[in-house]
Order: sequence, then structure tokens, then C-alpha cells
Amino acid sequence: MSEIPRRIRTARVFAGLTQPELAAKLDLGESTYKNSELGKRETPWRERVAIAAACGVPPWFIEHGWDGCLAAQGGGEGETGPRGHRPRDLIPPDEGGDEDAAETL
Repeated sequence: MSEIPRRIRTARVFAGLTQPELAAKLDLGESTYKNSELGKRETPWRERVAIAAACGVPPWFIEHGWDGCLAAQGGGEGETGPRGHRPRDLIPPDEGGDEDAAETL
């Protein structure tokens, strides 16, 4: 499975948004957005860019995560992104598709 659904969820949690809030910002149905996070639908590239913008993360984060982007910029494993942490570290191990992951943090 692609890492993109996990990164989409990570970006949303990083932004402090619920699934319904982000779906509304993107003018998407809640179930359509939720399926993107769960990997049940292929999220189009333009939509991934819009998700990144709405969440305040660079578009390359959705595509490559911090590791790939930091390596391309000369950074290394263990470096941090905005706010002094790595967004993937915010996600609890259980991704059970809960309605509001921000509440689980």
C-alpha cells in the first residue's frame, strides 16, 4: 500500500483539522475524503496538492514524506520539519479510520 494515504492523514492531523473540516475546505464529500485517508481511493495529484495547501505542509510532503525531501535538500534521517517535529510522528500506530485522529493525540 502506498504511503500517500498515511501522509494525507498526517498532514490533516498536523494542521489540527478533523476529516469533515478538511473535506469542507476541499469541497469534497466526507466519505470521499475519508476514503483517501484509508487508501480506498486513488487521490488525484491536484487533490493531493490542495490537501497539502489546506494543511500548511509542502506538496512534496504528501508525495515523499520528510525523509525523502530532507535527503534531497541535504538533510538526514532524524531531522525535523516545521514546528520542530516530524508530522509522521504525530500519528498513533492504530490508524483505524477514526473520525477525528486529532483527538487521539
